[in-house]
Amino acid sequence: MIPPAGSVFKRKVPSFRVTIKLAIVAAAIALLIASACPAHAQAINDTKAGTETETEVEIPDEEEVEPPEVPDIEIVPVVLIEGYVSEAPDIRDRPGVLIPVPNAQIYFIRNNIVFATATSNAVGFYSVAIPAGDYTVAAAAPGFQTLIREQTFRSTQTHDIGLTPIPFNGFVPYALYPVLETSPGREFDCTIVVENFQIIDQMVTFTAVTPPEWQAWFPLGEAMMVRTGDSNEMIFRMKYTGKQQGAHTIKVVVNGGAYFAEIPVIVVVKDLPFESMDFYATSPEKYIKPGNTADFILYVENKYAQDKLMNIRVDDIPPNWSATTGNGTELFIPDGKITQTHFYVYVPAETPPGNYTVNVTLCGDGIQSNTLTLKLRVEADPLYDAIIKSHNRSPEGYPEFNVSTGTAFDIPVRIYNSWTFPVNIQASALIADNWPYYIDGVPGGRVKISPGKAQEFTIRTMVPNGTYGTFPIKVYLESPGRDMTLTGSIVVPAPEPSPTPELPATHGWEGPALTGITAGAILFTIAASLLRKMKF
Repeated sequence: MIPPAGSVFKRKVPSFRVTIKLAIVAAAIALLIASACPAHAQAINDTKAGTETETEVEIPDEEEVEPPEVPDIEIVPVVLIEGYVSEAPDIRDRPGVLIPVPNAQIYFIRNNIVFATATSNAVGFYSVAIPAGDYTVAAAAPGFQTLIREQTFRSTQTHDIGLTPIPFNGFVPYALYPVLETSPGREFDCTIVVENFQIIDQMVTFTAVTPPEWQAWFPLGEAMMVRTGDSNEMIFRMKYTGKQQGAHTIKVVVNGGAYFAEIPVIVVVKDLPFESMDFYATSPEKYIKPGNTADFILYVENKYAQDKLMNIRVDDIPPNWSATTGNGTELFIPDGKITQTHFYVYVPAETPPGNYTVNVTLCGDGIQSNTLTLKLRVEADPLYDAIIKSHNRSPEGYPEFNVSTGTAFDIPVRIYNSWTFPVNIQASALIADNWPYYIDGVPGGRVKISPGKAQEFTIRTMVPNGTYGTFPIKVYLESPGRDMTLTGSIVVPAPEPSPTPELPATHGWEGPALTGITAGAILFTIAASLLRKMKF
């Protein structure tokens, strides 16, 4: 506030007592601040220390998770084999001189399988890539003896082959295919080629030298003529009757005049790709109730060239269940034939409802069929639901159809499959006293319903003329797991009778009066007649 002009401004000075009070209050405030600062600093230090402690806390090691076990898989390296095919050295008094053999066939056989083949080029060089391992190596060329040896290949290497020439006497025999494949019991052909370089025709004969359990014969005879400057082929047939698989050597002796040669042929006995033991069932699924036995019919087709004796092996059968053929566990299947057998599976009474499987396999000497899975649906509740569709109901609650005599009508039926397997049902009916009918919508009354689906069909029939009354309907549904009978009724009302004409109503006195009048008229007529007669 500005003081008026000419006035003197006087500052108000507080009293001594007030000054002392203010000093005491200021000192108290300073003391409180001084005491709070160390505490605040300590709190800050504690907070920093706590933060540092939190950052320095060691996180416990996570639980070590072991990696899944990886099965031991043997990795077989692929090796490169290369070399030269030549005439065997030092056989013609030419040490160190190698004569290449072109067009030689080299076979690498392992575990009864021809893994690879190679052909030498014009300078006798060949190259092939094969998995490392132990092999039977066979090399053959026209005019040379077939070479057979066991060899181990662990890494890439050079493998030279020396073939011994067959002494040249004017004709050269050799196997067209020096390595063949077959299976036990299967007939196969081998072709021997003879080239005649003589100036005369040559008759040659053949003889097969076979190891045990081998058969060999010449369908066209054991001799043939080879014209000069020409070649001819002799086919002989072989069959192995044993069971041992592997590589076998058959020798064919060729004789021509004073000359003969021994031609080896390697035959690999194995299961051929198209050979198998096919195991199947036309109905591999059954519906069954606990305490019953399911009857499966199993079929086996033997595609081998030998008869086979197989054993039935049952796997993964539920506990307390049993399975048998009724004729033991052995099954004999002739070569190229189909054999069948019954296979019974007993389901115990305490088995809960559900889906079950039984796996069956045929095992023989060195062979095994496919595994056949048999499915069983154990059911305690209805397998399917079915109704006769009608808007009317009898007093007993059955579907009812009201029709007239001589009328054709339809009986619709609906079936619902609530299970997880298809249902096959055979439908038939009995209408009244064998009234004629036919089923429309399903050929032959055979109904097939997919899981969770419904199927409808119609039974068409006709009421015979002049038929009246109430008649029953029976619809029969038959399936492998359950039979059902649907019941209904047909009502044919009789016609109402014709109405009788009514006589006119009369009172109580009118009847006697009419009778008296009628009688009087009759008496009068009689009396008149008598009087006429008396006058005459």
